[in-house]
Amino acid sequence: MTAPAAHPVVAVAAVVFDAAGRVLLIERGRPPGVGQWTVPGGKLHHGEALAAAVAREVREETGVEVEVGPLVEVVE
Repeated sequence: MTAPAAHPVVAVAAVVFDAAGRVLLIERGRPPGVGQWTVPGGKLHHGEALAAAVAREVREETGVEVEVGPLVEVVE
């Protein structure tokens, strides 16, 4: 069992659609969930805006540049 973080860790995830309505998925290459399919995302950098983090994570994981839309959901 992992000890809880000393402070909250904020992460973002992107649900990306193309003009045909298809959803962009990535195959996880690292634990947890190696080999599973998911939406692109990752941890927020200190001082980074949420929309900037979403665009960065999609670009880093897929090479795709996106226009970030409205916030969809917050989960704690």
